[in-house]
Amino acid sequence: MALDKITTNIIEDDAITAAKIVAGAVEVDIRAGSVTGDKIGYLGDGTGNLSGTIANQQLHFGTAFTLTDNLTVNGDVTLGKVGDDGTGQSLTQNTSANRTITGTGTLRMGSSMSGRGRLGSGVTFPPGHVVNVTNRISGTRVVMSNAATHVMETISVNKTIAGSTFVITGTVSAAGDHSGFIQQGWKYGSGTEVLAQSTIYGAGVYAKTIGTHAVITGHTTTGAQDLVFRFYSQGGATNDRPFLTYNPNGTDSVNMGQSNSIFTIFEVLT
Repeated sequence: MALDKITTNIIEDDAITAAKIVAGAVEVDIRAGSVTGDKIGYLGDGTGNLSGTIANQQLHFGTAFTLTDNLTVNGDVTLGKVGDDGTGQSLTQNTSANRTITGTGTLRMGSSMSGRGRLGSGVTFPPGHVVNVTNRISGTRVVMSNAATHVMETISVNKTIAGSTFVITGTVSAAGDHSGFIQQGWKYGSGTEVLAQSTIYGAGVYAKTIGTHAVITGHTTTGAQDLVFRFYSQGGATNDRPFLTYNPNGTDSVNMGQSNSIFTIFEVLT
């Protein structure tokens, strides 16, 4: 006799294997919204209620969680948030009776899927990836005097990776002319100074901008160190200066506001 209906008690437990289910046969029959969080062990039930024994891995999202009974954690349970909105999380009980949390597993709170932070030491990036950026905006007017060396900026830069390279770019705001030949230098920490460009001489008293670009390699000491930018006379002449005024302003011309010199230091993986 043919069967027109197969009831549950006819099918033995574990009798139907994956090989007997056509690909996609179950997926198309799942009604939208019919699978809830309590059907997915890793997600928990989505209510914020905690009780009983948890022996597997579970991830619960929310800001407030409630112990509705004693909780035994023998697995790995995380009470997290989708985003880091700056607010905390709470874990309370729903009765005046004291609830207990016991077990051999781990219960974590405060995790989120998004937010700011530092990646662990095991994370690697491809060469050319920028891992740190330091900016300096200098807006103080300085009248230059004659000397063999002129330290323009001392910038604290944190080197995060020993094998990285510094790529430096910047613009010097200046006014007036003095020297047509004077050297730029960039030195990081106790490393060797890297020579960059010279200055611009235009035989005038007007404002000008001078570019600076340098690459520092081979410095493996990490941590915060001073990066020193200077103009200096390679020959040691003491009657030299790169220009008359650093970061000119209205004192130099009624047409000027306070100008700025801007420097950016990229730490790049190599």
